[in-house]
Amino acid sequence: MIERRSWVALFAIASSWLACGDDDNVAPSLDASVAAEVAFSGTPTWYEHVQPFLHEKCSACHRPGKIAPFSMLDYAQAKPFAGLMVKAIEEGRMPPFSARETPECTPKHPYKDDPRLSPAQLDLLRRWASGGAPEGDKSKAAPLKEPPPVDIERADVVMGLPEPIQVVDDGKGDLHTCLIVDPKIQKDGYVVSRQLNSGNERVLHHVTTYIVAPALTDGTVITREQLNDAF
Repeated sequence: MIERRSWVALFAIASSWLACGDDDNVAPSLDASVAAEVAFSGTPTWYEHVQPFLHEKCSACHRPGKIAPFSMLDYAQAKPFAGLMVKAIEEGRMPPFSARETPECTPKHPYKDDPRLSPAQLDLLRRWASGGAPEGDKSKAAPLKEPPPVDIERADVVMGLPEPIQVVDDGKGDLHTCLIVDPKIQKDGYVVSRQLNSGNERVLHHVTTYIVAPALTDGTVITREQLNDAF
């Protein structure tokens, strides 16, 4: 039974840049750790090969008290999910990062804090999972790099829900709620970062956001009440 709780969502907008282009900039070469991964041909182990990149890429969410359903800080907790990790990554469900390189938009520089695994890292994960997900020698554990923070650095606009949403386990499955929040932005600008904070991260699953234009296609301005009625 899910305890009756409430959550409040806040949207925050911060500043960072990512440009698309088609110049002749050369992509960065593999760093030493990835080069070593490419050269490794045995059965990978948790401590020596897999934990370092999973810690950097995934542990900001996959840790106790965060939204992910299991922790990657501990081998015993991560091992049972080895095969599911591979499947989720191969299907593009994890990590939850929607940016993609396309023929129309190929960034001249890498994405900042890109959580996606490199092909070499995914290959290591596959071989680790298919090899029984061995633990390895903890005394030979590779150094761990802390993941980038999941909180944006500066909030220019903060929006709260009109009222908290009560989540109750009524046996009917997920609760889908549609709300309109007004950023009260008075001039044109770029939304380059968004963050949603939940009062209960273990209850909130996903949030999809859209920009709703306050006018009809012919330019007729509509009221907030009309927007609410439409929803």
